[in-house]
Amino acid sequence: MRVKQTTGAFGALAAAAAAIAASTASIGSVAATSAEATTVRIGVPLDMSGSAAIADIGESELNGVELALEQINEEGFLGDVTIELLPVDTKGDKQEAVAAVLELVDSEQVDAIVGFTLTPSFMAAVPKAVEAGIPVIALGLAAPGVTDVGENVFRIIPNVTGLYAASDPVIAESLGATSAAYLYVNDSETTVAIHEARIGALEEAGLETLEVQAFTTTDTDFRAQLTEADNAGADVIVLTTFPGQIAPIFLQAEELGIETPIISSDGSARDDVLGQAGGAMQCTTFNSVWAAQNDTGRNPQFIEAMGEDADLYAAAGFDAMWVYAEALAAAGSAESEAIIAALHDLEDFEGAFGVYDFDETRNPSIPGVNLQIQDGEAVLWTPETTCE
Repeated sequence: MRVKQTTGAFGALAAAAAAIAASTASIGSVAATSAEATTVRIGVPLDMSGSAAIADIGESELNGVELALEQINEEGFLGDVTIELLPVDTKGDKQEAVAAVLELVDSEQVDAIVGFTLTPSFMAAVPKAVEAGIPVIALGLAAPGVTDVGENVFRIIPNVTGLYAASDPVIAESLGATSAAYLYVNDSETTVAIHEARIGALEEAGLETLEVQAFTTTDTDFRAQLTEADNAGADVIVLTTFPGQIAPIFLQAEELGIETPIISSDGSARDDVLGQAGGAMQCTTFNSVWAAQNDTGRNPQFIEAMGEDADLYAAAGFDAMWVYAEALAAAGSAESEAIIAALHDLEDFEGAFGVYDFDETRNPSIPGVNLQIQDGEAVLWTPETTCE
């Protein structure tokens, strides 16, 4: 990690932290220079209950946050400064999220917020944190507009509509597809935005839309939607959903005898998904923001430490906690303005997503990778990849 040159008091502290970093042999040896406080309080509002499709995500995010903090403490990365996490289950509910953020900001007086699983909860609750001016690092939010709500809001997972829009036409072309049917979750702003971007990109690439079928995050039976999509006679089915529903969808498609290729969603390479439906997902291709196959940044260390629980959402939690810790070390202060300035100035941050930084809109420069399921495992995919 490098720190851009800045001026004033924050710049002097950042330069000092950078000098310390340059003199060390490994990542994680930068000590915070601030003597203002020994404890920094971080609010962690996440959806860890509610529908199964969502609860798994929130739990994974918290696992990643906690793993990163464990490493930060073990390495003595922040010297005498201690980070205290205040996790709150927002239960996939906007009112719960609003109440949680009010409590964290007003009563707990947290120094920052690292969290949020769903965009609707985030949009309802984050204005309080924006008004307070404290740093916010969003985790599992892949929809557009996340950082538009405030200059103090950063995100780890990028706006994935652009990633899908770039990858889907390439995958469809490799399949020789000229038409598509779509299945998507219609009660999540994130999946709706992704779905609309995927339709737009594939139609622009020349694919005709023959069928669109929707379901909700609480649905468990997808046979009717799958049947309608398959009966449309499309060359490919495009699936936009959360990880908790991917395995049942593929198993039910296999049960129905559906042979139409499915371009799936991020999360399809999770161990729990492959453990349930790996055989039914043979040759399925999709774009993933995070991949175990990426050996850059801290990803190898993350995978080794997280084990079978390593996935996109745990990676987001892991990186968010490390991003905050490195900003704290560079700023030499937990003051909001100092942290926000340091987050803007992070360069070549090494995380589970690889090596990246934040652009002027506070979005990460993460490109994503294309993967394919072969024999129950995810492998890197290019148009030249063969699968039987």
